[in-house]
Amino acid sequence: RGGFLKISELKKKTLWILAEENVLQRYGKIKDKDVLISRTISNILSMMVEDLCLQTEKNLKNAKIKNLDDVKKYKGLIVKFSDEMSTNIKQLRKYLFEKFYMNSDISKKIEKGKKMIKKVFEFYVKNPKKFPGRKSGKKDSVIIDIKDYIAGMTDSFLIAVFEKISKTR
Repeated sequence: RGGFLKISELKKKTLWILAEENVLQRYGKIKDKDVLISRTISNILSMMVEDLCLQTEKNLKNAKIKNLDDVKKYKGLIVKFSDEMSTNIKQLRKYLFEKFYMNSDISKKIEKGKKMIKKVFEFYVKNPKKFPGRKSGKKDSVIIDIKDYIAGMTDSFLIAVFEKISKTR
């Protein structure tokens, strides 16, 4: 949606290729590009969960783990991806890290978001009567209520609240 990632580049990554093949096999040709992308991402997550479960099951069997005491005694990782999935995840993560996480435009948006969160938090702390998410009547818990309220906000709702309180200042 944001245009930071190129689907043509993602389509070169093994995990994307496998997931898209699964989607096309299951649903046939999908005309809507956004639907194909969403289903491919969903399939990547499903593949990862399935791999993690299957590999963990193998690890438990190979290590002859039968109970919690065996788990506590075991030296090493039990819950982990298969080597193949780990390689595929690393390939995708490398691309995402380079093109998304370290993108200067993303960093600017993150900083802007942090400032909005801070301003909204400070506004409600200073103006608790204007805080709409008050759960408990206890004075000490207002900060926790504000934190929880902000944590549950979507990006668009945060922006709307920020804009609203900026006008009232």
